[in-house]
Amino acid sequence: MKFASRVAALVLVALSLPTTVMAEGSLAKPPATALQLDITGKPGAVAAGTIDIETGKYYRLTITSDGGDEVLFTAPGFFDAIYLNQIVVNDAEIKMFGTGIKGLEVGENIANKVDITFVAIKPGDFPFMLNGTDAGMLHVH
Repeated sequence: MKFASRVAALVLVALSLPTTVMAEGSLAKPPATALQLDITGKPGAVAAGTIDIETGKYYRLTITSDGGDEVLFTAPGFFDAIYLNQIVVNDAEIKMFGTGIKGLEVGENIANKVDITFVAIKPGDFPFMLNGTDAGMLHVH
């Protein structure tokens, strides 16, 4: 009986201990790991087949266009699986603080660049499309 009482007391003590684990600092803290996606030509193509991304790391994805056709870059599953910090277009910052974007349009006779900073939070394989056509994979692990 004494043994059972001691075990019960130990279980109660263990259950009452704090178990929350907190990360130190901000995950979206510079410097960000650079990723590049270049869209070239008409109707717009990319050389990258798969982009590897690690959960919990801070990234800056730079999407460039050589000014060929207007191209809609979409990756809805991916955008739902990240913490989106900001989007920068022509040095203007668009603060997102979460999710809420499904795609970005680049190109149409002018070279341009879009930077997206984010932290990946959900692992998976997320296809990305150019104008609705499969163009590659964002592999988050």
